[in-house]
Amino acid sequence: MTMEMKVVTDADFGKISRKIWELLRRVKEGTLNPRTVDLQLQQIIEGVTKESLDVEIKEIHNRANENFRIHPNGGGRLIDNADVDEEAYIGPNAIVAGDVWIRSGKVRIEDHAIVKGDMVIADKVCISGSAVVLGNLLLSDSVRIEEEALVVGVRSGAILGKDLIICGRSGKPLTLEGFYNGGFMK
Repeated sequence: MTMEMKVVTDADFGKISRKIWELLRRVKEGTLNPRTVDLQLQQIIEGVTKESLDVEIKEIHNRANENFRIHPNGGGRLIDNADVDEEAYIGPNAIVAGDVWIRSGKVRIEDHAIVKGDMVIADKVCISGSAVVLGNLLLSDSVRIEEEALVVGVRSGAILGKDLIICGRSGKPLTLEGFYNGGFMK
């Protein structure tokens, strides 16, 4: 991967600096959650944008059409080092890629869902619809990720559990880091 170097003018650097100081001011006065800022900045640093994720999803589809294994329960496609329990259900249009480790026969990856990254999935997790789950994650305890949710675990990753439901239709990636239990996220 080649990086294109750009020269930043003093005027552009000034704009960037003013925006950073504005973020710091808002965090200090309490009108902006520092965790939100931290995750959004990490998203920018790591290049996690809707566009970059669209490219990655397209690459996953291309690879899944060329070099894959069929999962015995459901007929879904497994690529790379995906290690999936034989009793787990991977639907015929679903894709599991990367270093994903599915450790339970009760896990369901359904519909057109895509799962890729360094992750462990256990217990009664269900990922369905056109959901895309990427990155460094641990999913367990009846987590449901549905519809068009786009979930990305950044940096040290995220642990999701205890009946958490994530639904999405916004098209914006939901970047997660830390622990999330119970409730509903959109």
